[in-house]
Amino acid sequence: MSKKITLFAKIFSISFLFMGCGMAVFAQNKTEDENVIRCGVGLLSQSPTIFTKKTVSNVSVTASCSDTTVYQIPVVFHIIHNGEAVGIGTNIPDSRLTSQIRILNEDYRRKEGTNGYNTDSRGADARIQFVLASKDPQGKATSGIVRANGGQSEWQLSEQAALKDKSNWPKDKYLNVWVCNLKNGAENLLGFSSFPVNSDLDGLPTGADSTTDGVMVCYKYVGNSPLSTRYNLGRTLTHEIGHFLGLIHIWGDGFDCTSTDYCNDTPAASQANYNCNTTYDSCPDAQGSDMTANYLDYTYDACMNIFTQDQVARMRTVLCGSIRRKTLWSEYVPQEEPKSVSMSLYPNPVTNSNVIVAAVTDNADVTVFNAIGQKILQKTFTPTADKITINLPEYQLAEGCYFLKVVQPSQTKTFKVIVQY
Repeated sequence: MSKKITLFAKIFSISFLFMGCGMAVFAQNKTEDENVIRCGVGLLSQSPTIFTKKTVSNVSVTASCSDTTVYQIPVVFHIIHNGEAVGIGTNIPDSRLTSQIRILNEDYRRKEGTNGYNTDSRGADARIQFVLASKDPQGKATSGIVRANGGQSEWQLSEQAALKDKSNWPKDKYLNVWVCNLKNGAENLLGFSSFPVNSDLDGLPTGADSTTDGVMVCYKYVGNSPLSTRYNLGRTLTHEIGHFLGLIHIWGDGFDCTSTDYCNDTPAASQANYNCNTTYDSCPDAQGSDMTANYLDYTYDACMNIFTQDQVARMRTVLCGSIRRKTLWSEYVPQEEPKSVSMSLYPNPVTNSNVIVAAVTDNADVTVFNAIGQKILQKTFTPTADKITINLPEYQLAEGCYFLKVVQPSQTKTFKVIVQY
């Protein structure tokens, strides 16, 4: 949203910031339905001073950056558990993490046919993809999932430095995501992210240093999760990575309609939203109702499905020029699916000779049936030079019609074979 802020509002906002902004943001971040805090941004000193910022025009990707490049970011998950076996408690299984990567790509690529797709004309494909890291900092093969016993059952947001010291990889080469039992006081905290630095964007607070840069998320809200009813579709990490790439909450973290998130295509909002009401308008004097489907609101996971064009421009500007962000990515090049070559059989008809089946790349199970469907033989063959040779005379087949079924992992094919002597 982009709004004009009067001098009075600026002065008031600055005063308010020093008199208790932290408490106010805390109240704003707490959900009304699951007694959790939706996002840790605003709970620490890096809270954006959005109130004091000027109105800005649409952002655009820096001229030196490609607007068509698909950025691919390697992710490492640090699972900080308390000694549980894998799949138990905070030591969540790999399947939750792989589902989270899939969800991120559906959301950031606005993938049709998924929960991340929308038909809103303001929506955009961010052209940002995520992949589990395949090489560790020493160049060795990795799953992109690291597990470490943190020695305690829960972690306060204020303990983030100690938590991240348990396991971390270079912040300029990997998007580090720490998964733990994350708390703020007695309440569950869904997630928290540091902001980028030196990104040439308005509205951003001071970013994290190289020791703490990254994202934290509570283990209950990672990927497709059975542990939550409202935040069970992996959108917590979609939201927090938005902060990591320079996005601000769509209501500007203020408490009236003058705040801004520095994106002109997100309508004005005076507060966070916690449900899926698509017609609610917290700023009736401004154009458009609240964009409750936006990933940078606080609505339930099932409600969310949109990054706007201006939000995408901000994120891509960060990836182009911000310290530690501009070295994270490589260009994504779609891999062409290998074209399968259909199996073929020769000679046919078969006289007193072998029969060759070509284009066999794996061990193949071969079954021969006679014309009335009786099984004559069954055998597994190993290909040589992508071919298998079947010595039919060895099986003393009478003249007539047979069906030869070849099964390999990549394809199955049945041939009609005529045996003639």
